[in-house]
Amino acid sequence: MGKTRRVSSLSRSPSGPGRGILPGTLDMLVLRAVAVTPMHGWAIAHWILRESTFELHIDDGSLYPALRRLERSSLILVRWGRSEQNRRAKYYRISAPGKRALRSMLSDWRAFSAAISTTLARSALAAARRSRRRYGRGA
Repeated sequence: MGKTRRVSSLSRSPSGPGRGILPGTLDMLVLRAVAVTPMHGWAIAHWILRESTFELHIDDGSLYPALRRLERSSLILVRWGRSEQNRRAKYYRISAPGKRALRSMLSDWRAFSAAISTTLARSALAAARRSRRRYGRGA
């Protein structure tokens, strides 16, 4: 299945093995996971892993504090139920305020990632132009 990036509450380094995700993005991913159907913790972690094409592995030490934080903020609702293995499990679903927060987070994420992409593309274009001038290729 290839390598997975482990995301832990202690690993926030932007590069290298075990690199983390940007602060705040875990909440967005969790809200997105439970936006369609209620899920228990393991299913949320597995959804993120699968949807990220096995790039993001969310450790329990990051997931469960995020779930508690989202519950305290009333962005998710909790009910007890039975898992696929007939075990008692907490099921999380998005609340109305959670849906509004998710829309806002997604909008902010799109604007942020577009700004980063634009900046990197312009920087690469400028570097290519400087290189061509330096080596006498082109105008």
